[in-house]
Amino acid sequence: MDYQMLKSRHRLQREVHHPSLAMGVYRALSWLNRAEQAEDVDGRVRFLWIAFNSTYATDVGEQHRLSEQEYPIREIRQRCRAEKGFGQNVGHTRLFIQM
Repeated sequence: MDYQMLKSRHRLQREVHHPSLAMGVYRALSWLNRAEQAEDVDGRVRFLWIAFNSTYATDVGEQHRLSEQEYPIREIRQRCRAEKGFGQNVGHTRLFIQM
């Protein structure tokens, strides 16, 4: 399925979905369109990654947003907890941080 087919399908179904979901799909489709227009593979991968993430993005109130400094720290802590929860060493996260 390409952008045009997905966009047509979205237009038919967006009214039955929650507005946040409809907006996320709209954003993802916009980035998918940009990815299809990219001339280089790196550009396509970047735009597809953004499209994927924009599907799950939600608008939150200002009081719930993390600052630029707080976000990476929270992400690292969550990764460490997840790895410990699976009985793994946190070495994978440390390796990721060093990159």
